[in-house]
Amino acid sequence: MNLAANTAIEDVTAAIRTLADSGYADVSIDLLFVADSNLDKLHWVEQIIGSQR
Repeated sequence: MNLAANTAIEDVTAAIRTLADSGYADVSIDLLFVADSNLDKLHWVEQIIGSQR
């Protein structure tokens, strides 16, 4: 999944949920344009994983 700048985490988690509901077991997410630092990337990962539980 290639994310555009200013993409909301909620939109990404909704897309992941849709993919999972359609039978996809894996997803790859490019955070290059939405997270500037490693801490920002970790925040995204925490939010995404937390939303999928």
